[in-house]
Amino acid sequence: MNKTKLFTAIFIIFASISVCNALPGVSHYLPDSSGQFVYYRDSSFNRESYIGAIYYDESTYVFRYYAPEYGTKQDYKPAKDIQIAFAIDPSKDFVEMTGENILTVVTPDDVDLINYIHDFFYEMNARRKSIGDLPEKKVSNQEYAQFGGAVQLEYDPLIPLFNLKQITGNKNKPLLEIVTAGQLTASNDTTFTDFKGIPSLKNDKSAPIKLKKNSKKATYSYKPEESLPNSKITLDAQWKKQTENLFSLENSAMLSMNLGVIEEPVIEDFLKRSLILGHDHVYPDLTNIQQEENAESFTIKQFYYYADANSFSVDYKKIIRGENSLAGVLTLTVYYSAYLKNQKYFDTILASYEFN
Repeated sequence: MNKTKLFTAIFIIFASISVCNALPGVSHYLPDSSGQFVYYRDSSFNRESYIGAIYYDESTYVFRYYAPEYGTKQDYKPAKDIQIAFAIDPSKDFVEMTGENILTVVTPDDVDLINYIHDFFYEMNARRKSIGDLPEKKVSNQEYAQFGGAVQLEYDPLIPLFNLKQITGNKNKPLLEIVTAGQLTASNDTTFTDFKGIPSLKNDKSAPIKLKKNSKKATYSYKPEESLPNSKITLDAQWKKQTENLFSLENSAMLSMNLGVIEEPVIEDFLKRSLILGHDHVYPDLTNIQQEENAESFTIKQFYYYADANSFSVDYKKIIRGENSLAGVLTLTVYYSAYLKNQKYFDTILASYEFN
């Protein structure tokens, strides 16, 4: 496992970021940060198609349409990649464009796609604005000609920019569906522009692991200061302690324990959003995410696609709420093939986590 990449993914949630309202006329419950992006799969096309948007500041956005190559011989279609940077007037409460720059090579045949990107920006902003405040999930019934008429728009404040999870039509068929979302970490980060979709888990190329049985176990504690609560985890001797709160299992898994401060619900939701975003060409599959929550804790399970290695990981984050606005944050990331044959082993580790 790429420990540097994983280490970045684990600890970026504690980085200091600047945030503000990303969309004109919209007051976000969770303001977006520069470099946050989303990708949707748009089923209104007759080929596999994605539409993405990234926010840089209140006046600068980039939208991207991407469709991978498909077909053979006579019906072959090359990949299509169109990117447009928009400048808008942030003083207006609607999208008023003050400039645009097409960042990729286009042909006269691309006029319809360019218009589609323009319309997508206008429509998504106007429809999100009509929803008003969005501190929790919401469903809105609307008419949308692009998707055939009467549709349902499902919103979730944890999703950046438009807060849109999906648009469904007749019999709840997804017409536009969130695929992934992420956060750029540097000015030269190409995670947004390099996205080419997320393949099936069946294509996973990660290496399996053969675990020893009855390996000796030990309980590890993490307590940054004496006055703070204690985090505990039980691991066997196959794990290697990297730092006081970071552990690795060969090249197949990484685990960390951290401490968070959650003074109000909106801070907890910021943390939740940070935990589900991708970074550095590692894309979360947001079509396959599980969340459980009760009064004491919440757990997120999702799959991440490592584009550079064409492999997947299973990612668990568990947050246990403690006293005095403190929370314990456990992150366990396991390559998919290692997890597949050892689910009970990793589930036992997760169940051993304590924060008190």
